[in-house]
Amino acid sequence: MDAAATAPTPSIAADLRFSASWWAREAYQLWRGRRAVGNDVPLRARDITAEWLNAALRRVGSPWQIDRVTIEDEESGTASRARLRLQGSGAGLPKTMFVKLAPVHIPTLVHTTAMGLGEAESRFYNEIRPRLQLRAPKTYYADSDRRSGRYIIVMEDLADRDVTFCRVPVPTNIDTAREAVRQLALLHAPFWRSREFEDNLAWVPIRESLEEVRMERALFYLSEGRTLKRFAGLAADEVVARSANVYRYRHQLMRHWQQGPQTLMHGDCHLSNWYMLDGQPCLADWQVVQRGQGIRDVSFFMIMSLSIEDRRQYQEELLELYVGELNAAGITEATMDWAQEGHRSYAIYSWICAMVTGAFGAMQPEPVCRAFVERANAAMLDLGSLRWLEDSFGRSAGSPQADRTPMEGSKRC
Repeated sequence: MDAAATAPTPSIAADLRFSASWWAREAYQLWRGRRAVGNDVPLRARDITAEWLNAALRRVGSPWQIDRVTIEDEESGTASRARLRLQGSGAGLPKTMFVKLAPVHIPTLVHTTAMGLGEAESRFYNEIRPRLQLRAPKTYYADSDRRSGRYIIVMEDLADRDVTFCRVPVPTNIDTAREAVRQLALLHAPFWRSREFEDNLAWVPIRESLEEVRMERALFYLSEGRTLKRFAGLAADEVVARSANVYRYRHQLMRHWQQGPQTLMHGDCHLSNWYMLDGQPCLADWQVVQRGQGIRDVSFFMIMSLSIEDRRQYQEELLELYVGELNAAGITEATMDWAQEGHRSYAIYSWICAMVTGAFGAMQPEPVCRAFVERANAAMLDLGSLRWLEDSFGRSAGSPQADRTPMEGSKRC
């Protein structure tokens, strides 16, 4: 057992109190920020005028002249989105652009602002996206104002291209999964243990931090029972009986995951954040870009994007592919033992996401929540994740003894 297992852990009551006070403070700061004057980041799509768009595009050296902007297909969820139909001049001026702004719903706005999601995504497109070889949307302009919660990302309108948007309820096939894993390796390799995280990329969030884990732990505690009731019968009795150990040992998990090699991660690469262009998978929605262990991206993708049967059959192959791509990029410390252990432990993260998402119907449609619960439950059982958790950080009183069988459902381990 490592030192993480014996470190002091706050009580769940303490984390609940901490979370409530933190969110209250952030809501107050946002209220103050939105009353302040002094930024020109549009609040709503209707605030995007030809004059504003011309000024924004000039800042990034665009030669286009916009004469008229018409707002189409406006909607708001975790972000506000709209299509801009343009009239103007200049070589290569697209007929439409797609714009993403801060959400209208106040609780959602508090969440995205407090977690810095809009700022992180806009900075990703400005500072990191131009350096990457992977496939992601082209961006024309991005800006944010953390104090007021405003942000804007003006990007290519993918509807104008021959794209297919992936959806969680329809699992991807193994050929697409292989290419997706290659894309994740292209993201992770250039930033592996990068010193830039101490300098120009110091802004990239660390989500496995004490403050955020305390809030996530409180949220999981409040969500678990609600989700298990909503989707009664989907989770195995063994998983339900041991699920409380997830929040019981969440702080130890944080410290365990902090010890691994850190790199740049997408952070939320389930299937609905991918689209297909020219038969190839491309990543979108970079709100939760962060630093952490890259294997979490790969594990989360496999669990939440493949059918249970395909994940069982191909997870070894996909892990070998990922490790091989990293090794080819000169990252020799990436081994199959590391990848397998990471996949086993990060299945617990998939379960946390499934429980939190399932408790709040506004976050994802019911079929997505159902698929998350089914797939995360199966992965926890197949990989022996809860037994690994108990064996690593101290078996809780009353937990049933079980044989340790690494990566059950895997052909090699």
